[in-house]
Amino acid sequence: MNIISREEAVCLFYAVPYNQENVNKYTLIINQIEDVDICFTRNPYKPRLLCTKVIYANAFDIHLYKSQIDQETNNIHENSVENEQIVVADNNLKLESKEQLKQFIQIVYLSTDPKSITYEQRFMSLNDIISDLRKYTLVFREERISKFVNWCTTQKFEFLNTKVKRKHEDSELRTSQRALYVLKSGYRDILLKEIVEIREEYQEYITNLKKEGYCILGYCRKSKTTAARDEVVKSLQNMIAGLKNRSLVESVYVTVSCNAKTPMNRRDLKKNMIIGELSEVNGDAQDLIKELAKMNRACLVVIDSAGLTTNMSDLELFIREHRNIKKIIIDTLAHDNQVLVVERDEEIVKLKSLFKFDGREDLFHRSKMLPSPTS
Repeated sequence: MNIISREEAVCLFYAVPYNQENVNKYTLIINQIEDVDICFTRNPYKPRLLCTKVIYANAFDIHLYKSQIDQETNNIHENSVENEQIVVADNNLKLESKEQLKQFIQIVYLSTDPKSITYEQRFMSLNDIISDLRKYTLVFREERISKFVNWCTTQKFEFLNTKVKRKHEDSELRTSQRALYVLKSGYRDILLKEIVEIREEYQEYITNLKKEGYCILGYCRKSKTTAARDEVVKSLQNMIAGLKNRSLVESVYVTVSCNAKTPMNRRDLKKNMIIGELSEVNGDAQDLIKELAKMNRACLVVIDSAGLTTNMSDLELFIREHRNIKKIIIDTLAHDNQVLVVERDEEIVKLKSLFKFDGREDLFHRSKMLPSPTS
């Protein structure tokens, strides 16, 4: 996800070219509408106008844009401080894990031009990048730069695809730099806040859903395997703990062994005895189907989309048969610090929105997505 300014979003919403005349004209129109603001859910390039009460009541899933004017004000403030470390010291928010750092890097450093005023082109070496990152995190601070470089390589960051250019410094030392498109510092505070506070905001979002009458159900499955029985139990128990502790689900349903493409209504037709060895489990896929029939509003939580299915046609059928499933939440917080909320009314029944369930770019080990420590 790239970040764009409020001014760019306004022009996108009205489908007009981005220039100062249009910014002034259409921003004025929006500002004159009482209790309404421009916002987005997951894709900032798809702005929408919503009532401000709705926006603030759903702050986890609905986001406001940052104005270019605010960004410029931040830059003036930062430039007035000689030591950037002082600025960071005043900010208690820090990227605390490699998952958070990964998400931050993927958004801040791009190899291709995002065509947005929120980014600027800079020539940076890996040393420059890690120095830049130290303002926002303690991760890798005590490590050698070679360890950071190796980690970046294993993560396959996009910016590494940029061709390296050799440059001689005044000291005659040769450095390797890349021409990157880097998110301007004034826009990073919102990004940092969203990344660091996502777990807390996510759990607040789940709590509010419960208050609205939603039943929060967790589902996980284990692919067919030749692993020992105790390993299967341990793997599933980790998934259950993640659903309980991260996503605050009220009940968990487990399929001990099935392929990702197996239709939902054909899972667990034959009971697997391993399920009796698991704790905090309410049943299997067949029990889930029975419980759904009793509910008015259900929210189904899974760890990674393939933890539910990769069979798009069956998923669509399953959703149509169980119209009380109003939301599906895909929790990959432990892998990439993200949560995807798919709404029935707007997206679930549209095939184009189901693509995230149709296979994966990366293989996530759901059993290794351990719950965050409880306070």
